Amino acid sequence: MQVADQTYNHVSESIYEQEYEALAKRLNEFPKLKELVLMKQSNGASIDCFDHLLVKDTLEHVTLKLYGKPLLSVESLDLSKVAPLPRVSDLIISCLPANDDSLLYIMYKFGALKNIVFDLTGQIYKLEGNFIMHDIDEPSHFYSPPVVAKFLQYIMNIPFYRLDRFYICNSLQVLDHMPTTTLETLKIRYAEREEYELYADMSIDLRCDGTTTKDFLTQPKSPVEFRILNEEIHTCFIDLFGCHIKRLHLIETPVFEPQGKGHYLDQIFLFCNKLEVLVLSSHAIQQCNPMFRRSRSITQLSLRSMVIANQIFPELSVRLPLLSRLILWNCSYSDYNGKPKKNRQVMIDMPYTSLTSLVICYLFEYKEQRHDVLFKICTLNGEKFFNVIINGTNGNEALELDNILYKSLLAATLTVNYVIHAKSVDAIDFHADDKKCTIQL
Repeated sequence: MQVADQTYNHVSESIYEQEYEALAKRLNEFPKLKELVLMKQSNGASIDCFDHLLVKDTLEHVTLKLYGKPLLSVESLDLSKVAPLPRVSDLIISCLPANDDSLLYIMYKFGALKNIVFDLTGQIYKLEGNFIMHDIDEPSHFYSPPVVAKFLQYIMNIPFYRLDRFYICNSLQVLDHMPTTTLETLKIRYAEREEYELYADMSIDLRCDGTTTKDFLTQPKSPVEFRILNEEIHTCFIDLFGCHIKRLHLIETPVFEPQGKGHYLDQIFLFCNKLEVLVLSSHAIQQCNPMFRRSRSITQLSLRSMVIANQIFPELSVRLPLLSRLILWNCSYSDYNGKPKKNRQVMIDMPYTSLTSLVICYLFEYKEQRHDVLFKICTLNGEKFFNVIINGTNGNEALELDNILYKSLLAATLTVNYVIHAKSVDAIDFHADDKKCTIQL
């Protein structure tokens, strides 16, 4: 059942207020009611404005939507007057008022959830149909750090959850109140502020849909994603919390990072002494000074949609002595000065590294054609040569070659050639156009 006082969420008044109240009074006429959608103009009300309608213990699925500008409620919430709904397993909430009472109410009212979705469009709202973005993030100062930390933990203890763009201020204080296990698996996105984000330090995204994330293959839950907006936090986040991080996905580089210089890796290797998996994506890297500190904890490195200079590989080989799994996913390559190079010849020179797994993804321009991908693999056990045939719709296969046949195929104009130098390589998984071919060594 749906009970609403309006039909469009950009209208600033309750068009059907009388009808809303009349229908709300008739909810007791539905003794087996399991699903309820409540839509109401906020008028500065707190989230508990719905509470007199949320009394039926038969409810299992609840959707709460507050429209309009979510002003702060001046009245404090008395939880002793709130009755929990233990049968509700699914909750969808939009337009959350920016105060502690709203978070406390949700945690107390819905204590047995299996799925929760937060669509917090109320923190960025539309006014009178003009569709002009307005900044109302300043009230987020009224979220106190201990309550926000408790609320985030509440969500992450639910089997399935989604929280997008939850803006917070005093973010370092919030993180101080959270268990360190929360910070073990993180995705960090360094971003410049949008015009409607003037007051927030960062936004937090949480998501768990029961599937395994592609970033951290062994993790059943997606990482917590911090979208950092405050430049001061850009520089200190890893320093303060890096010691807790075991799996890190870094999207783009901090604002203080010179393009492609890789200085932020010095910070990660220094402070993240428990880091096991590092994923870097969507930026360029040309240098990684091998004379600086090494990381003796990282065993997996994944580079995704990166622009990589070939000289970075021997430098990483020095700085990551325990690296055993390397993933190069849809990367392009450059020379030392950052100028693009054709991907036909890729040199992966890691002389101090023993790889149990090397994963490479390459996207061909013409998918239906046959493509030959050559591999020259140099290890302490000698040289081996392979031709991976990507044959359009007919599948893939890997053929071992001798040196003479390898050199003859190398002259072909459509041939992609990978030269791999390492102490040892156990297996190479090559992905192209949704196809996979494995070379066992």
